[in-house]
Amino acid sequence: MSWIEEALGTLYADAGKSKKPKSKAIAELKKRLEQELTRVITLDEARDLLAAGSLLLQTSVLQGNAVFTDWTNALRDMTEAHTPGSTVAVVCLGDAGHALLNILSVDGGRFRRFFLDLETTRIRALDPEVVQVVLEGSPEGTRYSDLLRSAYRAVAGPTGLPPQLAEALGETRVTVHVVVSIEDPWVALVPELLFDLRSFLDWGNRGRCVVHLLSRPLPRVRGSFREALLEIERARTFDDAFIVCGAEQQLAEKVARFLRLSTRVPELLIRRSDARQRGHMSSYGTARVHLVEGETAEQSLSRLDSVFRTAAPSWVPVNVVLSEVAPEQVYYIYPPSSPLPEIAWKFCPEMVPLPLDDVEPTLCRIQRGLRLEDLRLI
Repeated sequence: MSWIEEALGTLYADAGKSKKPKSKAIAELKKRLEQELTRVITLDEARDLLAAGSLLLQTSVLQGNAVFTDWTNALRDMTEAHTPGSTVAVVCLGDAGHALLNILSVDGGRFRRFFLDLETTRIRALDPEVVQVVLEGSPEGTRYSDLLRSAYRAVAGPTGLPPQLAEALGETRVTVHVVVSIEDPWVALVPELLFDLRSFLDWGNRGRCVVHLLSRPLPRVRGSFREALLEIERARTFDDAFIVCGAEQQLAEKVARFLRLSTRVPELLIRRSDARQRGHMSSYGTARVHLVEGETAEQSLSRLDSVFRTAAPSWVPVNVVLSEVAPEQVYYIYPPSSPLPEIAWKFCPEMVPLPLDDVEPTLCRIQRGLRLEDLRLI
């Protein structure tokens, strides 16, 4: 049943012969609409909710007390995520960032790519299209993390960002992905970099900022690394912060797969608010879906179960209870010619189908809503 049909039923249920909806029904529908707006994924869902909201407004006006639904945040997120031609930039720090840039070199102009490095006798070899922002100046400090922050501030331009980075990002709308390992000294620079990026993007009006924090399974994060992570979480100068765990040689590939998907399926970057959320940290996992013609329903379910487990978000909560409570979004991205069998939605009713031409069938799971203290990271 569509939202417009549900709105009609809610507003006019038990209205009596007068055919006038009750004030309580109007208030309840307004509350439910605003809650549902935070879960909108597709444009069709947004149109359906807008129609229901329009009916709510018209009905309340007839009663002499106009009720306005707050669409601001949901519609802004939908508009930003579906804006065609938005620039995507990847700012990489440290060894993990270097590995990711090497993988993304085959993508050509799909991403604007940046690599921050200290002034050395030999700058690391990268694709010529990568903008290497060299932190020069006279850094001061005893710890390497302090040296990095000092060098970064020494090259700051009028916007706070290094001029090379600010000029290359330009004045167009842009989604910036910052990639760093949580066990790399460069993570100490991330709080300042995120603040400067958010300020440059006019606090969300000119784009989005997403950070990917890469980690080996169960690291022992102490000292300045721990301080930086807690500062990132406390300041929350990002639209989303993903923790990605895995073997060192797999981490860059995991991030690359998600970045490539998100450029074609911007819905992956829309956060859904949920009353169960404890915090603002997230994680993701992806897996290819290999469909086999002529399979029985039992075989299809077995195959889907295997894919589902492979696509599990790599961020490991401290205990099973938190893992089950944390809200999760599941997407099936597929070419229109290769839909999943209907039985798949019995296996995972909340799965969102996203048809897209020229894409391999892929399952993407995104877990959101936990804090760093909920994770086996510190």
